[in-house]
Amino acid sequence: PKVTVDKDSNIFLAGQYSNYFAGYNTDFDLSSQVFYLSGREGSSFILKNDSGGHFLNAKFLEGVMISAIKFDN
Repeated sequence: PKVTVDKDSNIFLAGQYSNYFAGYNTDFDLSSQVFYLSGREGSSFILKNDSGGHFLNAKFLEGVMISAIKFDN
């Protein structure tokens, strides 16, 4: 996975769906709430948490492979 932090100290994690997770719902919110995404092999996700590690958002990117995350501050 790729990890970076923005100017507001939010944590971004990006990764790819592998054969193992393809087609399964994955809960990206580790609190008592749930935020499911399901992806296909060869697709990616981006997870955004605040500086305390609390879930803010997640996105599925079909057919996109992420090699890096970078912010221009």
